[in-house]
Amino acid sequence: MALGPPISKSEKLLLSQDFLSSTHGTIDCATCHGGQSPGDMASAYAGLVKDPSLNGEACVGCHEEIVQHYATSLHSTLQGQVALWRPGLSLALWRGD
Repeated sequence: MALGPPISKSEKLLLSQDFLSSTHGTIDCATCHGGQSPGDMASAYAGLVKDPSLNGEACVGCHEEIVQHYATSLHSTLQGQVALWRPGLSLALWRGD
């Protein structure tokens, strides 16, 4: 039984219709992920960023205020967890026992 030709990496991507019709789905992939715009598949993945939102660099062009807020938020800094588990602070004291 013949399976047919192999499928290229670019054809294996599964993007939902919801994403494709969203604002992010209508811009070129290279805008956020880097790499090269499609054309030469051999070099398209050069400089590719797998998770462009990880440090916010790819997002800051369109979402500057959000990126700045996130950089100092508890989600980013984990300061709340650092304060909770700092040496000398027992869980009983923190709970008010």
